[in-house]
Amino acid sequence: MSSKLRRQIEEVFGNEAAALADRQQLARQAHQLVTHAALLGFSELSQLCIELEEACTSGQDVAAPFQQAKAAGQIADRSASGTHPVKTAVLADLARSPRQRRL
Repeated sequence: MSSKLRRQIEEVFGNEAAALADRQQLARQAHQLVTHAALLGFSELSQLCIELEEACTSGQDVAAPFQQAKAAGQIADRSASGTHPVKTAVLADLARSPRQRRL
């Protein structure tokens, strides 16, 4: 994962109280994450940021979309850093010889 995306995730989701207090800023930050996450293959994070941005700009409750996008951001972060359990298992399996592979 690019360090820029990691910084964006931390900026948006790191301080929940501050993020939820400023809907306009949260909408801008979510918008910035949409394209960057999609370009790096994190389509779920991108889609949830679209929903978060829409909730911010339409006056809807943002707590649930925020939590969903935050969870997707955490998964993207773990996945890209190699600590996601599924990615770790796949990489471990690929390290085996073709006859020893489980997947």
